[in-house]
Amino acid sequence: MRMRNEWRVTRWGVIGVVAALVCALAGCTAEDPTNPGGDRPRADDQVSALASALTARNLSAAPLVAQPPADEIDTIFSGVGDLGPAITPGDIVYSHNDATASATLHVTWTFPSGVWTYDTTAQLTYDESLPTDSGWRAHWDPSLYNPDLTSVNRLVHVQLEPERAPILDLAGNALVEKTDVVNVGIDKTRIEEEEWESSARSLAAIVEVDPDAFAQRVLDSGPQAFVIAITLRQYDVPSAVADVPGVYGQPDTAMLAPTATFGQPLLGTLRDATADDIEFSEGKIQAGEKVGASGVQAYFDETLRGVPGDMVFLWERGSLATLDRVTPELILHEKEPVAGTPIHTSLNRDLQTRAEEAMATLGKTAAMVLIRPSDGAILAAANSPGWGAYPDATAGAYAPGSTFKVVDSLALIRQGFNAHSTVNCSTYADVQGQIIHNYPGYPSRQNGYIPLWQALTWSCNSAFINEYGRLSSANLQEAAGSLGIGIDYDLGFRVDFGTVPTADSDAMRGMNLIGQNGVLMNPFDMATVSASVAAGHTVIPWLVQELQPKSTATPLTPAEAAELQTLMGAVAANGGAGAAGNVLAGAKTGTAEWGTSDDTHTHGWITGYTWGELAICVWFKDGSGSADVGPFIASFLG
Repeated sequence: MRMRNEWRVTRWGVIGVVAALVCALAGCTAEDPTNPGGDRPRADDQVSALASALTARNLSAAPLVAQPPADEIDTIFSGVGDLGPAITPGDIVYSHNDATASATLHVTWTFPSGVWTYDTTAQLTYDESLPTDSGWRAHWDPSLYNPDLTSVNRLVHVQLEPERAPILDLAGNALVEKTDVVNVGIDKTRIEEEEWESSARSLAAIVEVDPDAFAQRVLDSGPQAFVIAITLRQYDVPSAVADVPGVYGQPDTAMLAPTATFGQPLLGTLRDATADDIEFSEGKIQAGEKVGASGVQAYFDETLRGVPGDMVFLWERGSLATLDRVTPELILHEKEPVAGTPIHTSLNRDLQTRAEEAMATLGKTAAMVLIRPSDGAILAAANSPGWGAYPDATAGAYAPGSTFKVVDSLALIRQGFNAHSTVNCSTYADVQGQIIHNYPGYPSRQNGYIPLWQALTWSCNSAFINEYGRLSSANLQEAAGSLGIGIDYDLGFRVDFGTVPTADSDAMRGMNLIGQNGVLMNPFDMATVSASVAAGHTVIPWLVQELQPKSTATPLTPAEAAELQTLMGAVAANGGAGAAGNVLAGAKTGTAEWGTSDDTHTHGWITGYTWGELAICVWFKDGSGSADVGPFIASFLG
C-alpha cells in the first residue's frame, strides 16, 4: 500500500516536470501582472505622458483612446481658479487576457494650509493598430482627477480666511482688534440715473472725501453697483448721510485701533491686497483680503494674518456654488484656518491717547515720544494733526540744537572731564576764522571759565565749541551710539536713529557740537538719549516684544551715566529747562536755527526724564525749547 502511494506521488511529480518542460519549449510563461505579456511593450512612457498632461490640464497630446469634449477640463476646474494638482505615475497592473492595464496615479494638491494627496486609476487598452511603442492608450474619465468626479459635477475650492490677530498694548489689552464698521456709499439701484452724480457729491461733502473722484467712481460703475465712499466706525457715521438719496450703510467689520490716528505711524494700517501681493504670497492671500500697509501691521503681516484654510467640494455643473448649501457628503477635503498670532507692543494706551490729544491742541507742527528707561519700552509717540506721510516723532530729521550737548558731554567725560571740570565759556567761539556766538540774550555773568555743569545748564555754545580740537567726529559718533542713537536697529516700524556726520572741516565739527550743520535727530532719538542717561546704561527702545534689538555700540557705563545725570539734573534744577524743570529730574533744552538767512526759524526742543519711569522729548517745528516747549511739558506731565 505504501509502495503504491509513493508511486503515485512520483508519477504526478514526473507529469508536472514534463508539463513544465513542454510549456517552456512552447514559449509560454506564467502570468505576471507587472509585465504586459506577449510582444506588447510596457506602458510606462504613456502613463508618464498622461500624468504630465493631466497636471498641465492640457490633454491635446495625451495618449487617450478618445479626447474629452473641448471644454471638459475648464468645466472640471471652473471652481478652483489657477489651483490644480500635480499628478505622477504609479504602479501599472496588466491583464494578459484582453490586453488591458490599470495604472495608479498619485495626485497631490498643495495649499497654504498643507498638502492633500490621494490616488486615482487610469484604465488602459493596447491598440494593435498603432506603432508598437505607442500602442497603450488611456480611457478618458473625470475620475482621473478625483475618484468622485463624474460627468455631471465639478471641483470647487474655497480658501477659508483666518482670523487676523489683534495688536496688544503693554498690559496685554487689544489696541487693534475686530471692530464693527459701516461701509457708507451710494446704491445706484435705489435712485434714478439722473440722481447718481448729485447724490455722490452730496455724500462726499458730508464724509469729507474728494467729491470729483467719488462722483466719477459712481458714474463709471455698473447700474446696479454699490459704490463705497468711506468706511467708518458705527458711532462715527454722520447722521446727515441719511438725508442723501441712494445712500446705503453696509455693515462690516475691520481691524481698527481706538481712533483713526491712534499710534498710526507705529502700528500702521491695512489696505486691500494688490495683484502683486496675491502673486507673491504663494496662495496665502486672495483677492479681497486686507494686508498690512505700514508699521507693525506690515512688518508682522504674516504673523498677524495667520494661515488660511482650504475646502474642496463637489458641485453640479452649470450651477453657482454657494457655501451655505455645501453638505458634508460633498466635501472632499477640508483644513481649518489657523488664526493669526497677536503681537505684543510696548504702547501705553492712556499715555498714547493723552499724547495725541495734547498734540492736537497746539495748532502747529510738533511731536513727542515717551520711553520707559528701565527697559526701553516705547510708551507713546505722537504727532500733531496733519503729519501726513512723514511721522516727525520717529522718522523726522531735524537739527537738535543744544540738546545734542548731552552727547558732547559724554564725549568729554571720555576725555577725562566730569561735571565740575572747567570749560571756557567765551563771549564767542572762533573756529579758524568762523565766529560763532552764544544765543541772543545769553547772560554775560555766565561767561568765563565755568564748570561743565554750568555750561550745560546755561547752554553756552562757545564752551563746547572751544573743545573742537579735543573731540573728533569719531568721538561724537561713539558717544551717540552709547546713548542709543546714530546706529540703525530694526524695530518693526519706520524710524530714523539720527545722523552724526563726519566733519570735513574744523568749522563743521564746531557746529556739530551745538547740534547743527548735518547733525539730524527726531524726538524718538533724543528721548532715547534721556532714557539711556536715566537708566544708567545704553538703551535701545523697542515697540514689539518679539523684536527687541541689542546695542552694538560701546556701552554706556554706570559711572559715565552718573556724571550725565548730574549734568542733566543741574539743567532741570537751575531752570535751564524752563517750566519743565518742575516736573523733570534731568533735562536739556535746545533751540536750533533752520531756514534761510532771510527767513530764519527755530526748532524748539526739550529732552529729559522724570523721577519715575519716564523719558520724554518734545519738539516744536517753530519755537523755543525753554520758553515754548517747557510750559507744554509742565502741563502734560503736571
